[in-house]
Amino acid sequence: MNKPRQVFSKFIAIAYKCHKPYFYTVIFKTLVLSGLTVFNAYSLSILISSLEKGSLETSLIIGLVIVSVNLIFSFFSKLIERLERVEETKIREAINQRITLKLMKVPFRYLEDPYYLDLKDRAKFAIENQGAITQFLSAIATLFQSLVTLSGLVAIMILFDFLLVAVLIAAVVLNIVTIGITLKIQLKFYRDLIPINRIYGYYLDTLLNDKNAKDYRMYSIGRFLIDKFALYGKTTMRYFTKLVI
Repeated sequence: MNKPRQVFSKFIAIAYKCHKPYFYTVIFKTLVLSGLTVFNAYSLSILISSLEKGSLETSLIIGLVIVSVNLIFSFFSKLIERLERVEETKIREAINQRITLKLMKVPFRYLEDPYYLDLKDRAKFAIENQGAITQFLSAIATLFQSLVTLSGLVAIMILFDFLLVAVLIAAVVLNIVTIGITLKIQLKFYRDLIPINRIYGYYLDTLLNDKNAKDYRMYSIGRFLIDKFALYGKTTMRYFTKLVI
């Protein structure tokens, strides 16, 4: 079984080959938003220094510059967010097409094997029901933006006070540890729940199919499906109860 890191790197490589403009859009968005954050942090320190010196005219000019730059960056950020949504849709479709193409190349004997058929259905359920591709791409974009922004803030804070940098690094490490523990819990939770939820969804869709309603009322298959539906429904609720508690 491939390690998660190997899977992530392979997925990024495949996604990049499927639709490169998405990654360029993410990089450009990161530079814009990170640049705005760094600019605000640095210009705010200059503004505070000017106010401490009592130079109101200079402070007013600096404030106007800050507002003007933020308006320009806001326009660009809205434009980039719209472009990112468009490119995200394109890359999602491109990945789906690539997956479909690979499935069409799989020998037919594997598609008749219950083991491989179950693997295909699991992947399909995670993509369609849980939005795995969209969430993963969004997480990559957010991580890249956070790293660039943090690097810029650290570079600015070093100019003023090393103690602030130490506090920031400690907060970042604590945040990373907390997020890591949370992600491990979520990974185990969804890894156990998704197969059960998929079967639960299958029984739900089958029972809601009105074409077979007559057969369900006349034959014992109806009671069998209802019992299975209730069983997997209780199992699903049990997992959520464990997570909350």
